[in-house]
Amino acid sequence: MNKKEYMRRLNEALAVLPTHEREEIANDYSEHFIIGAENGQTEDAISLNLGSPESLAEQYLADEAKKNPNEVDNSKSKLVMKICLLLVNLVFVIGPFLGIGGVLIGFFVVSVVLVIGGGLSIIVAALSPFISIAITLPFSNITAILFGVGAIIGGVLLFVTSFFLSKLFFKGVQTYINYMKKLIDN
Repeated sequence: MNKKEYMRRLNEALAVLPTHEREEIANDYSEHFIIGAENGQTEDAISLNLGSPESLAEQYLADEAKKNPNEVDNSKSKLVMKICLLLVNLVFVIGPFLGIGGVLIGFFVVSVVLVIGGGLSIIVAALSPFISIAITLPFSNITAILFGVGAIIGGVLLFVTSFFLSKLFFKGVQTYINYMKKLIDN
């Protein structure tokens, strides 16, 4: 197998180790490939001489277990941590996330309704002297036009505010997800 495939499989087999340890091991075996290439060996021959990445990973994991006999199996502790984080997120994070998302969607809907309502108010008020419309306004046409302009301006302002709040919200969600990933990896 070529160097890239060998290193990928070795990294996967060592997934339970911390990132810095995996990087050290990867650098060591990358050097084996460089030295072997300088000596005229092919990547396939080098990987054959090194042995399977899985067996090397087993050796490293066994050595790690000997160094830290009191340490709980890392893969099991990661699994337990992932389950706990999932439960915490389901109980405490999903509710507020959905609530804030619903409020933002509501702001967008209200802003669109304000713009449409304001536009219709202006149209009805402007056309009422010329066309017999079954809709009668309880106030003057000027008041209806000003109300329509105000509703449109309010709708646009609410839409812009909702847009920036949504950007802020999704940036916070992205930061939280990255934090959770780091927490799980380490």
